Amino acid sequence: MEIAKDYLLELIRKEGIVAAYDPQEVLFHKGEVPEFLFYIRNGTVVLIEASDPVHPVAQFSMGNLIGVHELITGATYRFSAITEISSSLMMMNKDRFEDLFQHDVTFRMSVVKLISSEMTGMKGSYE
Repeated sequence: MEIAKDYLLELIRKEGIVAAYDPQEVLFHKGEVPEFLFYIRNGTVVLIEASDPVHPVAQFSMGNLIGVHELITGATYRFSAITEISSSLMMMNKDRFEDLFQHDVTFRMSVVKLISSEMTGMKGSYE
């Protein structure tokens, strides 16, 4: 699995942009159409329900990817995402992600392996 994630991250580093976020800054809102794949370089991002922003649904930190499922399925975000602390994220835009997913077999397999390993480890953590 590490080889798959390493390949994926290398492409994000080459193709993506880096952005710095302050604490409590919104990455996206529930119901929005995904525009980016996010990779957390450092910091913490939480998923929240608008009706209960005090109790996060899930927490992500350095090394986690956010938005893979939505980009693949075309679904809108089920939760809002905000930074908990100052954070640095790398982002790959949706069009580039879709192009790589369609035309780069190694990229596609890396994404599939990453998702399957995350699903194995999640066990319903934010279903």
